[in-house]
This record gives sequence, structure tokens and C-alpha cells, in this order.
Amino acid sequence: MKYTELFSPHHLATLVDWLEEKGQLLLQIELPHSGGSGVCHTVQSLAELKVLIEGVTHPEIEIVIWKNMTQSAFESDELLPDLKWIYGHTDEVMYLAVLKNRNFSFSYSDHAARYEKAISDWFGHG
Repeated sequence: MKYTELFSPHHLATLVDWLEEKGQLLLQIELPHSGGSGVCHTVQSLAELKVLIEGVTHPEIEIVIWKNMTQSAFESDELLPDLKWIYGHTDEVMYLAVLKNRNFSFSYSDHAARYEKAISDWFGHG
């Protein structure tokens, strides 16, 4: 999946405004169900942000972009706000996610050819 497609023009406009105001943003990328912790990057441009997000190939992602958070504050023992707080503070943080409750099909695994046309049509190859 191209996670950059999660960003609408409205998201990008907000990020441009935040970058103009702050000069940098904290990007937090979480990979649900990967068994590992997330990573943080300080970005100073949309181009940097895009490159980092394009590099993610995991089938699930949580992207949190903090307007006023620094990497040192994030890495300290301070508790980060939960999703309820995040949803209530859109002026401070942007949250985008692709989460799934199912990532595997035994039927597809055993009989991939049966689904070839549907998959090709879905991804625009047909």
C-alpha cells in the first residue's frame, strides 16, 4: 500500500502551515502487530515526510504527526496522550491509520489462481 495516499489535500495544507509556523514536526510511525516499537523522526519538509512514509511496507501503520512535540520529549518517560486526546486536539496532532483485523486467507494461500482476476481488477491491472 502507498501510505502517502492516506493524505488528502487538506492534510497537506495543514502540514505546510505547521511547518511554516514551527520549522519542524515530529513524525511517529507505529507498525501494529509487528512485535516492535515505533520509530520517530523530526522532519523539516513535506519531502522528508513523504520519503519516510514511502519506505514503510508493513501491511498496517499508524502515523502520528505532532506539531509541538520534540523527539527528546517523546523519548523521555513522559506519557503520550491516548487516541481520545488525539482526536480532541486536531490543532496539535494529526493521526492517520490503516489497521486490519485480518491479514491472511487460507483459501488464497492454497488457491491463489482462483482469485487472480478479482485481485487484478482491484489493483487496476486488468
